[in-house]
Amino acid sequence: MKCETVQGNELESSYKKAIASNPADNRTKNKLFQCENFEHAQQALQKLRPIALIYNCTPAQLALPWLIAQPQINPIARAR
Repeated sequence: MKCETVQGNELESSYKKAIASNPADNRTKNKLFQCENFEHAQQALQKLRPIALIYNCTPAQLALPWLIAQPQINPIARAR
């Protein structure tokens, strides 16, 4: 993956480095992690972060209940 614009926080940068350094990484084929789409996803996360702070949770924790409430969507959360 090679994007011309490299901006953003350390997390965004670490994702790009991880994807670029490992061609076997599944994210290399995922359209969400490719250049322009990745930038749009980061912009969405920037909007979610202040809301997550209000509720004292992460953006993922904020998004999961919203996803669960959507009809015909079955989110699968992964614990680490």
